[in-house]
Amino acid sequence: MAKLAKKQWELHGWERGKQLKDKEGNQGHAFLARKVTDPDDEYNYILKTLKRQTEPARRAMFLNEISAMATLEHPGVLQVEITNAQDYKGEVELYLITRLLQGPDLEDLVERGLPFQEAIEMTLGVLDILNHCHQRGVIHRDIKPCHVFVEDRKFDSPYLIDFGLAYNEEHQLSDAATATDQGKGNRFLIGPEHLPGANLANRNAVTDVTQCAGLLFFALTKRNPGVLRDADEKKPHQRHGDCFDASIPGWKRDLINRVFDKAFEWHPDRRWVSARSLADRLQALLEDKESDENRLRSRAANVLKNLQIEERTNCVTIFADMSKRLFETVDVVLKSIVEEMGQYLTVKCQHPFNHESRCGLRGGGFGVSETGQTQYRALISMTAKQVSTTASEATTMNPSYRRSIAVTLHTQIESDHVFVALSRPYTGSSSIYTNNQPKEVGRCGIGDLEGVHDMRSGLEEDFLTLTREVLE
Repeated sequence: MAKLAKKQWELHGWERGKQLKDKEGNQGHAFLARKVTDPDDEYNYILKTLKRQTEPARRAMFLNEISAMATLEHPGVLQVEITNAQDYKGEVELYLITRLLQGPDLEDLVERGLPFQEAIEMTLGVLDILNHCHQRGVIHRDIKPCHVFVEDRKFDSPYLIDFGLAYNEEHQLSDAATATDQGKGNRFLIGPEHLPGANLANRNAVTDVTQCAGLLFFALTKRNPGVLRDADEKKPHQRHGDCFDASIPGWKRDLINRVFDKAFEWHPDRRWVSARSLADRLQALLEDKESDENRLRSRAANVLKNLQIEERTNCVTIFADMSKRLFETVDVVLKSIVEEMGQYLTVKCQHPFNHESRCGLRGGGFGVSETGQTQYRALISMTAKQVSTTASEATTMNPSYRRSIAVTLHTQIESDHVFVALSRPYTGSSSIYTNNQPKEVGRCGIGDLEGVHDMRSGLEEDFLTLTREVLE
Protein backbone atom coordinates (compact mmCIF):
# COMPACT_ATOMS: atom_id res chain seq x y z
CA MET A 1 0.00 0.00 0.00
CA ALA A 2 1.29 3.48 -0.90
CA LYS A 3 1.92 6.17 1.69
CA LEU A 4 -1.33 7.06 3.44
CA ALA A 5 -2.92 10.50 3.38
CA LYS A 6 -2.85 11.63 7.04
CA LYS A 7 -5.17 13.59 9.33
CA GLN A 8 -8.28 13.16 7.23
CA TRP A 9 -10.46 14.46 10.08
CA GLU A 10 -9.04 17.97 9.57
CA LEU A 11 -10.70 18.07 6.17
CA HIS A 12 -14.07 17.79 7.93
CA GLY A 13 -13.52 20.47 10.57
CA TRP A 14 -12.07 18.46 13.49
CA GLU A 15 -8.97 19.06 15.58
CA ARG A 16 -6.97 16.42 17.47
CA GLY A 17 -5.88 16.99 21.07
CA LYS A 18 -3.65 15.08 23.48
CA GLN A 19 -3.26 11.31 23.32
CA LEU A 20 -5.18 9.16 25.86
CA LYS A 21 -3.00 6.09 26.35
CA ASP A 22 -5.21 4.81 29.17
CA LYS A 23 -8.13 4.51 26.72
CA GLU A 24 -6.20 2.68 24.00
CA GLY A 25 -6.67 -0.96 23.14
CA ASN A 26 -4.82 -3.41 20.94
CA GLN A 27 -6.45 -2.11 17.77
CA GLY A 28 -6.13 1.67 17.87
CA HIS A 29 -4.81 4.94 19.30
CA ALA A 30 -7.06 7.35 21.21
CA PHE A 31 -6.95 11.16 21.31
CA LEU A 32 -9.10 13.98 22.57
CA ALA A 33 -10.89 15.80 19.77
CA ARG A 34 -13.04 18.87 19.22
CA LYS A 35 -14.97 20.61 16.48
CA VAL A 36 -13.03 23.57 15.12
CA THR A 37 -16.27 25.57 15.21
CA ASP A 38 -16.85 24.86 18.93
CA PRO A 39 -17.15 28.32 20.57
CA ASP A 40 -16.15 26.95 23.98
CA ASP A 41 -13.02 25.26 22.59
CA GLU A 42 -13.87 22.07 24.52
CA TYR A 43 -12.45 18.65 23.76
CA ASN A 44 -15.63 16.66 24.36
CA TYR A 45 -14.96 13.96 21.78
CA ILE A 46 -12.58 11.07 21.36
CA LEU A 47 -10.71 10.35 18.13
CA LYS A 48 -9.70 6.76 17.41
CA THR A 49 -7.14 5.96 14.73
CA LEU A 50 -6.17 2.49 13.65
CA LYS A 51 -2.85 0.95 14.61
CA ARG A 52 -0.86 -0.62 11.76
CA GLN A 53 -2.96 1.23 9.18
CA THR A 54 -1.41 -0.51 6.18
CA GLU A 55 -2.65 -4.01 7.06
CA PRO A 56 -5.74 -4.83 4.92
CA ALA A 57 -7.28 -7.19 7.50
CA ARG A 58 -7.10 -4.55 10.23
CA ARG A 59 -8.63 -1.95 7.95
CA ALA A 60 -11.49 -4.33 7.15
CA MET A 61 -11.99 -5.06 10.86
CA PHE A 62 -12.14 -1.31 11.52
CA LEU A 63 -15.03 -0.98 9.06
CA ASN A 64 -16.73 -3.95 10.75
CA GLU A 65 -16.47 -2.14 14.08
CA ILE A 66 -18.10 0.98 12.65
CA SER A 67 -20.77 -1.06 10.86
CA ALA A 68 -21.66 -2.86 14.09
CA MET A 69 -22.03 0.44 15.96
CA ALA A 70 -24.11 1.92 13.13
CA THR A 71 -26.42 -1.11 13.25
CA LEU A 72 -27.32 -0.38 16.87
CA GLU A 73 -29.78 2.17 18.23
CA HIS A 74 -29.35 1.84 21.99
CA PRO A 75 -28.56 4.71 24.38
CA GLY A 76 -25.80 2.56 25.88
CA VAL A 77 -23.88 2.41 22.59
CA LEU A 78 -22.08 5.56 21.44
CA GLN A 79 -23.18 6.98 18.12
CA VAL A 80 -20.64 7.58 15.37
CA GLU A 81 -20.06 11.33 14.91
CA ILE A 82 -17.92 10.95 11.80
CA THR A 83 -15.66 8.33 10.21
CA ASN A 84 -13.98 7.47 6.93
CA ALA A 85 -13.97 3.72 7.56
CA GLN A 86 -15.90 3.22 4.31
CA ASP A 87 -12.62 4.12 2.54
CA TYR A 88 -10.87 1.10 4.04
CA LYS A 89 -9.66 0.01 0.59
CA GLY A 90 -8.26 3.46 -0.16
CA GLU A 91 -4.93 5.06 0.73
CA VAL A 92 -6.08 7.25 3.62
CA GLU A 93 -5.57 7.09 7.37
CA LEU A 94 -8.75 5.64 8.89
CA TYR A 95 -10.37 7.28 11.92
CA LEU A 96 -13.51 7.36 14.05
CA ILE A 97 -14.89 10.12 16.28
CA THR A 98 -17.44 9.58 19.06
CA ARG A 99 -18.52 11.49 22.14
CA LEU A 100 -16.07 11.34 25.06
CA LEU A 101 -17.51 9.50 28.06
CA GLN A 102 -16.94 11.53 31.23
CA GLY A 103 -17.64 8.83 33.80
CA PRO A 104 -15.41 6.06 35.24
CA ASP A 105 -15.16 2.57 33.82
CA LEU A 106 -15.98 -0.53 35.86
CA GLU A 107 -12.35 -1.03 36.90
CA ASP A 108 -12.32 2.41 38.52
CA LEU A 109 -15.73 1.86 40.12
CA VAL A 110 -14.68 -1.42 41.70
CA GLU A 111 -11.42 0.06 42.94
CA ARG A 112 -13.39 2.83 44.69
CA GLY A 113 -15.93 0.35 46.06
CA LEU A 114 -19.10 -0.60 44.21
CA PRO A 115 -22.18 -1.32 46.38
CA PHE A 116 -24.15 -4.52 45.76
CA GLN A 117 -27.28 -2.77 44.47
CA GLU A 118 -25.32 -0.71 41.94
CA ALA A 119 -23.36 -3.77 40.77
CA ILE A 120 -26.62 -5.55 39.94
CA GLU A 121 -28.09 -2.47 38.23
CA MET A 122 -24.94 -2.05 36.14
CA THR A 123 -25.01 -5.73 35.07
CA LEU A 124 -28.68 -5.51 34.12
CA GLY A 125 -27.90 -2.40 32.07
CA VAL A 126 -25.16 -4.20 30.12
CA LEU A 127 -27.47 -7.18 29.58
CA ASP A 128 -30.07 -4.81 28.13
CA ILE A 129 -27.47 -3.50 25.67
CA LEU A 130 -26.49 -7.07 24.76
CA ASN A 131 -30.10 -8.06 24.23
CA HIS A 132 -30.40 -5.18 21.75
CA CYS A 133 -27.12 -6.19 20.05
CA HIS A 134 -28.05 -9.84 19.70
CA GLN A 135 -31.49 -9.06 18.29
CA ARG A 136 -29.70 -7.18 15.52
CA GLY A 137 -27.12 -9.87 14.82
CA VAL A 138 -24.17 -8.20 16.57
CA ILE A 139 -21.95 -10.23 18.93
CA HIS A 140 -19.56 -8.03 20.94
CA ARG A 141 -17.02 -10.75 21.94
CA ASP A 142 -14.80 -8.45 24.04
CA ILE A 143 -16.76 -7.60 27.18
CA LYS A 144 -14.53 -6.66 30.12
CA PRO A 145 -14.48 -4.02 32.90
CA CYS A 146 -12.56 -1.38 30.93
CA HIS A 147 -15.24 -1.46 28.23
CA VAL A 148 -18.13 -0.57 30.59
CA PHE A 149 -18.62 3.07 31.64
CA VAL A 150 -21.06 4.82 33.98
CA GLU A 151 -21.81 8.54 33.73
CA ASP A 152 -23.33 10.67 36.51
CA ARG A 153 -23.66 7.57 38.73
CA LYS A 154 -26.47 6.25 36.53
CA PHE A 155 -25.61 2.61 37.17
CA ASP A 156 -28.73 1.32 35.45
CA SER A 157 -27.72 3.08 32.21
CA PRO A 158 -24.12 2.04 31.50
CA TYR A 159 -22.27 2.35 28.20
CA LEU A 160 -20.64 -0.56 26.37
CA ILE A 161 -17.76 0.51 24.13
CA ASP A 162 -15.12 -0.96 21.78
CA PHE A 163 -16.73 -3.14 19.13
CA GLY A 164 -13.34 -3.86 17.57
CA LEU A 165 -13.78 -7.64 17.81
CA ALA A 166 -17.51 -7.65 17.13
CA TYR A 167 -19.11 -10.08 14.71
CA ASN A 168 -21.84 -8.45 12.64
CA GLU A 169 -24.12 -11.02 11.05
CA GLU A 170 -25.51 -8.56 8.51
CA HIS A 171 -22.38 -6.69 7.42
CA GLN A 172 -19.36 -8.86 8.24
CA LEU A 173 -16.59 -8.57 5.66
CA SER A 174 -15.10 -11.91 4.68
CA ASP A 175 -11.54 -10.62 4.91
CA ALA A 176 -12.14 -9.39 8.47
CA ALA A 177 -14.15 -12.29 9.91
CA THR A 178 -12.56 -14.23 12.73
CA ALA A 179 -12.19 -17.90 11.89
CA THR A 180 -13.99 -20.17 14.30
CA ASP A 181 -10.75 -22.10 14.95
CA GLN A 182 -8.81 -18.96 15.84
CA GLY A 183 -8.33 -18.04 19.50
CA LYS A 184 -10.22 -14.77 19.89
CA GLY A 185 -11.46 -12.89 22.90
CA ASN A 186 -9.98 -11.22 25.96
CA ARG A 187 -8.08 -12.66 28.91
CA PHE A 188 -10.72 -11.46 31.39
CA LEU A 189 -12.71 -14.68 31.08
CA ILE A 190 -11.63 -17.70 29.02
CA GLY A 191 -13.85 -20.57 27.95
CA PRO A 192 -13.32 -23.41 25.49
CA GLU A 193 -14.68 -21.32 22.62
CA HIS A 194 -11.74 -18.90 23.02
CA LEU A 195 -9.00 -21.51 22.73
CA PRO A 196 -7.06 -21.86 19.45
CA GLY A 197 -8.28 -24.86 17.48
CA ALA A 198 -11.54 -25.08 19.43
CA ASN A 199 -14.45 -26.80 17.71
CA LEU A 200 -16.87 -24.36 19.36
CA ALA A 201 -17.69 -21.20 17.43
CA ASN A 202 -16.61 -17.93 19.06
CA ARG A 203 -19.53 -16.15 17.39
CA ASN A 204 -22.07 -17.34 19.91
CA ALA A 205 -24.25 -14.85 21.80
CA VAL A 206 -23.95 -17.12 24.84
CA THR A 207 -20.30 -16.09 25.17
CA ASP A 208 -21.31 -12.42 25.53
CA VAL A 209 -23.75 -13.37 28.28
CA THR A 210 -21.07 -15.40 30.05
CA GLN A 211 -18.62 -12.49 29.93
CA CYS A 212 -21.34 -10.24 31.35
CA ALA A 213 -21.74 -12.65 34.28
CA GLY A 214 -17.97 -12.26 34.64
CA LEU A 215 -18.50 -8.50 35.01
CA LEU A 216 -20.86 -9.12 37.93
CA PHE A 217 -18.39 -11.52 39.51
CA PHE A 218 -15.65 -8.89 39.21
CA ALA A 219 -17.92 -6.17 40.60
CA LEU A 220 -18.82 -8.25 43.67
CA THR A 221 -15.42 -9.82 44.42
CA LYS A 222 -12.78 -7.51 42.86
CA ARG A 223 -11.34 -10.61 41.19
CA ASN A 224 -11.05 -11.45 37.50
CA PRO A 225 -12.90 -14.70 36.76
CA GLY A 226 -10.07 -15.99 34.55
CA VAL A 227 -10.63 -19.49 33.21
CA LEU A 228 -14.07 -21.08 33.54
CA ARG A 229 -12.54 -24.27 34.92
CA ASP A 230 -9.19 -24.49 36.71
CA ALA A 231 -6.92 -27.50 37.28
CA ASP A 232 -9.10 -28.58 40.22
CA GLU A 233 -12.28 -28.44 38.09
CA LYS A 234 -13.47 -25.37 40.06
CA LYS A 235 -15.42 -22.49 38.59
CA PRO A 236 -14.41 -18.88 39.39
CA HIS A 237 -16.84 -18.47 42.30
CA GLN A 238 -15.80 -21.81 43.84
CA ARG A 239 -12.09 -21.04 44.25
CA HIS A 240 -12.10 -18.78 47.29
CA GLY A 241 -14.87 -20.06 49.53
CA ASP A 242 -17.69 -17.59 50.21
CA CYS A 243 -16.17 -14.56 48.47
CA PHE A 244 -19.20 -12.26 48.73
CA ASP A 245 -19.77 -9.46 51.23
CA ALA A 246 -21.25 -10.80 54.45
CA SER A 247 -23.79 -7.95 54.46
CA ILE A 248 -25.54 -9.51 51.44
CA PRO A 249 -28.56 -11.52 52.67
CA GLY A 250 -28.11 -15.28 52.60
CA TRP A 251 -30.86 -15.89 50.05
CA LYS A 252 -29.22 -13.39 47.69
CA ARG A 253 -25.82 -15.07 48.07
CA ASP A 254 -27.46 -18.41 47.30
CA LEU A 255 -29.13 -16.96 44.22
CA ILE A 256 -25.86 -15.38 43.04
CA ASN A 257 -24.05 -18.71 43.42
CA ARG A 258 -26.76 -20.50 41.41
CA VAL A 259 -26.47 -17.84 38.71
CA PHE A 260 -22.69 -18.36 38.53
CA ASP A 261 -23.07 -22.16 38.67
CA LYS A 262 -24.85 -21.96 35.33
CA ALA A 263 -23.04 -18.96 33.85
CA PHE A 264 -19.62 -20.53 34.33
CA GLU A 265 -20.37 -23.96 32.87
CA TRP A 266 -17.55 -25.14 30.62
CA HIS A 267 -19.70 -25.96 27.59
CA PRO A 268 -21.77 -23.05 26.15
CA ASP A 269 -24.84 -25.26 25.69
CA ARG A 270 -25.21 -25.53 29.49
CA ARG A 271 -24.95 -21.79 30.26
CA TRP A 272 -27.50 -18.96 30.19
CA VAL A 273 -28.78 -18.99 26.64
CA SER A 274 -29.67 -15.30 26.33
CA ALA A 275 -29.15 -11.90 27.91
CA ARG A 276 -32.85 -11.78 28.74
CA SER A 277 -32.86 -15.11 30.60
CA LEU A 278 -29.97 -14.03 32.83
CA ALA A 279 -31.51 -10.59 33.39
CA ASP A 280 -34.80 -12.15 34.49
CA ARG A 281 -32.99 -14.17 37.14
CA LEU A 282 -30.86 -11.24 38.35
CA GLN A 283 -33.88 -8.96 38.66
CA ALA A 284 -34.86 -10.74 41.87
CA LEU A 285 -31.62 -9.53 43.49
CA LEU A 286 -32.92 -5.96 43.45
CA GLU A 287 -35.78 -6.92 45.76
CA ASP A 288 -35.45 -6.59 49.52
CA LYS A 289 -37.39 -9.73 50.29
CA GLU A 290 -37.14 -13.21 48.87
CA SER A 291 -40.21 -14.13 46.85
CA ASP A 292 -42.05 -17.41 47.36
CA GLU A 293 -40.93 -18.44 43.89
CA ASN A 294 -37.26 -17.82 44.63
CA ARG A 295 -37.57 -19.48 48.02
CA LEU A 296 -38.86 -22.62 46.34
CA ARG A 297 -36.10 -22.43 43.73
CA SER A 298 -33.55 -22.12 46.51
CA ARG A 299 -34.90 -25.15 48.34
CA ALA A 300 -34.96 -27.17 45.11
CA ALA A 301 -31.39 -26.12 44.37
CA ASN A 302 -30.30 -27.24 47.84
CA VAL A 303 -31.90 -30.63 47.27
CA LEU A 304 -29.89 -31.04 44.06
CA LYS A 305 -26.75 -29.81 45.79
CA ASN A 306 -27.13 -32.24 48.70
CA LEU A 307 -27.73 -35.13 46.30
CA GLN A 308 -24.77 -33.96 44.18
CA ILE A 309 -26.99 -34.39 41.13
CA GLU A 310 -25.31 -31.62 39.13
CA GLU A 311 -21.82 -32.83 40.01
CA ARG A 312 -22.64 -36.40 39.04
CA THR A 313 -24.42 -35.32 35.86
CA ASN A 314 -21.47 -33.17 34.80
CA CYS A 315 -19.09 -36.02 35.56
CA VAL A 316 -21.07 -38.48 33.42
CA THR A 317 -21.37 -35.92 30.61
CA ILE A 318 -17.63 -35.32 30.57
CA PHE A 319 -17.01 -39.09 30.81
CA ALA A 320 -19.20 -39.64 27.74
CA ASP A 321 -17.24 -36.98 25.82
CA MET A 322 -13.93 -38.60 26.81
CA SER A 323 -15.21 -42.04 25.77
CA LYS A 324 -16.34 -40.62 22.44
CA ARG A 325 -12.91 -39.09 21.86
CA LEU A 326 -11.18 -42.39 22.68
CA PHE A 327 -13.42 -44.40 20.34
CA GLU A 328 -12.96 -41.81 17.59
CA THR A 329 -9.21 -42.32 18.03
CA VAL A 330 -9.78 -46.06 17.65
CA ASP A 331 -11.71 -45.40 14.43
CA VAL A 332 -8.85 -43.31 13.04
CA VAL A 333 -6.17 -45.88 13.96
CA LEU A 334 -8.14 -48.77 12.49
CA LYS A 335 -8.91 -46.79 9.36
CA SER A 336 -5.17 -46.30 8.80
CA ILE A 337 -4.56 -50.03 9.25
CA VAL A 338 -7.33 -50.88 6.78
CA GLU A 339 -5.94 -48.43 4.21
CA GLU A 340 -2.57 -50.16 4.39
CA MET A 341 -3.61 -53.79 4.88
CA GLY A 342 -7.19 -53.99 3.58
CA GLN A 343 -6.15 -56.46 0.89
CA TYR A 344 -5.28 -58.98 3.57
CA LEU A 345 -7.48 -58.02 6.49
CA THR A 346 -11.11 -57.24 7.33
CA VAL A 347 -11.53 -54.90 10.31
CA LYS A 348 -14.79 -53.96 11.99
CA CYS A 349 -15.42 -51.61 14.89
CA GLN A 350 -18.72 -51.25 16.74
CA HIS A 351 -19.21 -48.60 19.44
CA PRO A 352 -22.01 -46.35 20.76
CA PHE A 353 -20.88 -43.19 19.00
CA ASN A 354 -20.30 -44.37 15.45
CA HIS A 355 -23.67 -44.23 13.72
CA GLU A 356 -21.64 -45.31 10.74
CA SER A 357 -18.16 -46.36 11.81
CA ARG A 358 -15.25 -45.41 9.61
CA CYS A 359 -14.61 -49.13 9.47
CA GLY A 360 -18.14 -49.80 8.24
CA LEU A 361 -20.22 -51.32 11.05
CA ARG A 362 -23.22 -49.80 12.82
CA GLY A 363 -24.05 -50.27 16.48
CA GLY A 364 -22.51 -49.89 19.93
CA GLY A 365 -22.82 -50.65 23.62
CA PHE A 366 -23.51 -48.72 26.82
CA GLY A 367 -24.54 -49.89 30.25
CA VAL A 368 -23.54 -50.60 33.81
CA SER A 369 -20.83 -53.08 34.72
CA GLU A 370 -21.13 -55.85 37.31
CA THR A 371 -19.46 -53.52 39.82
CA GLY A 372 -22.09 -50.84 39.18
CA GLN A 373 -19.79 -48.59 37.17
CA THR A 374 -21.13 -46.70 34.18
CA GLN A 375 -19.29 -47.82 31.08
CA TYR A 376 -19.14 -47.67 27.30
CA ARG A 377 -17.99 -50.57 25.17
CA ALA A 378 -16.53 -50.99 21.70
CA LEU A 379 -16.20 -54.31 19.86
CA ILE A 380 -13.24 -54.61 17.47
CA SER A 381 -12.81 -57.63 15.21
CA MET A 382 -10.05 -58.55 12.77
CA THR A 383 -10.35 -61.36 10.23
CA ALA A 384 -7.70 -62.53 7.76
CA LYS A 385 -8.59 -62.72 4.06
CA GLN A 386 -7.40 -65.50 1.77
CA VAL A 387 -4.97 -64.04 -0.73
CA SER A 388 -5.26 -65.44 -4.27
CA THR A 389 -2.11 -66.34 -6.19
CA THR A 390 -3.80 -65.97 -9.57
CA ALA A 391 -6.65 -63.88 -10.84
CA SER A 392 -8.77 -66.97 -11.42
CA GLU A 393 -8.51 -68.27 -7.86
CA ALA A 394 -11.22 -67.64 -5.28
CA THR A 395 -10.50 -64.74 -2.97
CA THR A 396 -12.49 -65.96 0.00
CA MET A 397 -11.87 -68.83 2.37
CA ASN A 398 -14.45 -70.80 4.26
CA PRO A 399 -15.12 -68.68 7.37
CA SER A 400 -14.41 -71.64 9.65
CA TYR A 401 -10.81 -71.73 8.42
CA ARG A 402 -10.09 -68.04 8.61
CA ARG A 403 -8.03 -66.67 11.50
CA SER A 404 -10.07 -64.14 13.50
CA ILE A 405 -9.64 -62.21 16.73
CA ALA A 406 -12.16 -59.95 18.47
CA VAL A 407 -11.58 -57.77 21.52
CA THR A 408 -13.66 -55.31 23.50
CA LEU A 409 -12.57 -51.91 24.68
CA HIS A 410 -14.34 -50.63 27.81
CA THR A 411 -14.33 -47.16 29.34
CA GLN A 412 -15.62 -46.67 32.86
CA ILE A 413 -15.64 -44.26 35.79
CA GLU A 414 -13.88 -45.37 38.95
CA SER A 415 -14.01 -43.69 42.35
CA ASP A 416 -12.56 -40.19 42.73
CA HIS A 417 -13.64 -39.32 39.17
CA VAL A 418 -11.06 -41.43 37.37
CA PHE A 419 -11.48 -42.33 33.68
CA VAL A 420 -10.27 -45.86 32.92
CA ALA A 421 -9.97 -47.71 29.60
CA LEU A 422 -9.66 -51.53 29.60
CA SER A 423 -9.21 -54.00 26.78
CA ARG A 424 -10.55 -57.57 27.05
CA PRO A 425 -10.39 -60.68 24.83
CA TYR A 426 -13.73 -61.53 23.20
CA THR A 427 -13.06 -64.35 20.73
CA GLY A 428 -9.70 -65.89 19.89
CA SER A 429 -6.50 -65.49 21.88
CA SER A 430 -3.71 -62.95 21.83
CA SER A 431 -0.34 -62.40 23.45
CA ILE A 432 -1.41 -58.94 24.63
CA TYR A 433 -3.59 -60.60 27.30
CA THR A 434 -1.63 -62.36 30.02
CA ASN A 435 -3.51 -65.49 31.10
CA ASN A 436 -6.44 -64.22 29.04
CA GLN A 437 -7.00 -61.40 31.56
CA PRO A 438 -8.07 -57.83 30.76
CA LYS A 439 -5.40 -55.25 30.05
CA GLU A 440 -5.53 -51.64 31.20
CA VAL A 441 -5.09 -49.25 28.29
CA GLY A 442 -4.76 -46.20 30.50
CA ARG A 443 -6.33 -44.01 33.19
CA CYS A 444 -6.61 -40.29 33.87
CA GLY A 445 -8.79 -37.81 35.72
CA ILE A 446 -12.23 -36.89 34.42
CA GLY A 447 -11.77 -33.91 32.11
CA ASP A 448 -8.12 -34.71 31.25
CA LEU A 449 -8.39 -34.79 27.45
CA GLU A 450 -4.62 -34.92 27.06
CA GLY A 451 -4.66 -38.11 29.10
CA VAL A 452 -7.12 -39.63 26.62
CA HIS A 453 -4.93 -38.56 23.71
CA ASP A 454 -1.89 -40.20 25.36
CA MET A 455 -3.67 -43.57 25.23
CA ARG A 456 -3.38 -43.62 21.44
CA SER A 457 0.19 -44.96 21.31
CA GLY A 458 -0.75 -47.99 23.44
CA LEU A 459 -3.79 -48.69 21.28
CA GLU A 460 -1.70 -48.53 18.12
CA GLU A 461 0.79 -51.08 19.48
CA ASP A 462 -2.00 -53.44 20.58
CA PHE A 463 -3.81 -53.25 17.22
CA LEU A 464 -0.59 -53.87 15.30
CA THR A 465 0.12 -56.90 17.51
CA LEU A 466 -3.40 -58.23 16.84
CA THR A 467 -2.88 -57.64 13.12
CA ARG A 468 0.34 -59.65 13.07
CA GLU A 469 -1.25 -62.50 14.99
CA VAL A 470 -4.27 -62.65 12.66
CA LEU A 471 -2.10 -62.70 9.55
CA GLU A 472 0.48 -65.24 10.80
